[in-house]
Amino acid sequence: MRRAMAPTNDPRAANLARRVATVVLISAALVVATLTVVTGPLISSANAQGDQSDLVATYIERTAELLQQAWGIVSESDSQRARRVLREAGLLHERSLRQFDEGHLRLAGALSRRARAAGGHAVRLARESLGYEDRARMRLHRFRDAYDQIRVRAVDQNSDRALRFLNEAEKQALRAREQYIQNNFDMALGLIDSADALLNRAARILFQQGGRERLLRDLERTAELIDRAEQRLGPNADSAAREHLETARIAVARAYRHLDEGQAVQALQQARLARRLARQATGDGGDAPTRESVQAQIERWDQRQSDIAEAVHASRSPQASRIYEQSVQHRARAGELLAADDLELALRQIKVALDMLHEAGELAR
Repeated sequence: MRRAMAPTNDPRAANLARRVATVVLISAALVVATLTVVTGPLISSANAQGDQSDLVATYIERTAELLQQAWGIVSESDSQRARRVLREAGLLHERSLRQFDEGHLRLAGALSRRARAAGGHAVRLARESLGYEDRARMRLHRFRDAYDQIRVRAVDQNSDRALRFLNEAEKQALRAREQYIQNNFDMALGLIDSADALLNRAARILFQQGGRERLLRDLERTAELIDRAEQRLGPNADSAAREHLETARIAVARAYRHLDEGQAVQALQQARLARRLARQATGDGGDAPTRESVQAQIERWDQRQSDIAEAVHASRSPQASRIYEQSVQHRARAGELLAADDLELALRQIKVALDMLHEAGELAR
């Protein structure tokens, strides 16, 4: 959040403008960044009420800026504990805003400091649960999902320009996967960033050609889906369902913000997340994996494996052979996770295995 008005002697009026500018992002506050806790008295050096108000307003405003930067860290981790702590950070931030509105400057500053501390803790939890390898693997999965969505739209709209950027993005993603296979996870993440940037350029081209209106319609339908889910669950919904719906609403809000900022890929991803959470809240499952769906993917790998193995052996390509072996390992891991009923991780593993099997076959040609 950027401060959009000159300092004023009326803290309520100044804060009202800030809250209007950020209400969509911080209403339930599942947004946390890498937060630095500032220690020591917040306003001890201020001598006048006006100075105190401006100092606290600046501090709270900086907290809002940090909160706006955060979603990616926690959302990539899938850590429920990190999400709960993140939620507490957001609620503390909301309380600090209310106290500032009422002129309780010291309490507002203290609450804002606690919000930063809670946010920092959430980020640490997220990072502990997700190392570089997991982050790179997840980012590769998300790239493939976004790439597939955007490519369908590019073909539908017959956009050669968008398709060119998509082809370049796929090349960067292939390089990222190669670095991932070689355990160069930080380099893989950098290449995925480049691939995502190219995806965004392709998506922006499509949105300029009418794709924006299509996504806006999708978001409207998603908001309606969330409303229907809330009505269906009623006031006695369990806490998990309520959290799914609340997170879904925030995902819709973030999709709108990404769209306004020209971040089309992120907008598509948040829209899809919102739909999935709304369906999960009502037990419809949505994109949630089942034993049957995971087993079907494993069987798909098994059916293709023999032909690819022969092609890789005949090609004598070290790179194809290395990627094929990695695919075999991911296939084995998927089977172990399925046996342990860890369906989500099993699905991720078999998707990686299938991607690598396809890649090995392409290299073996």
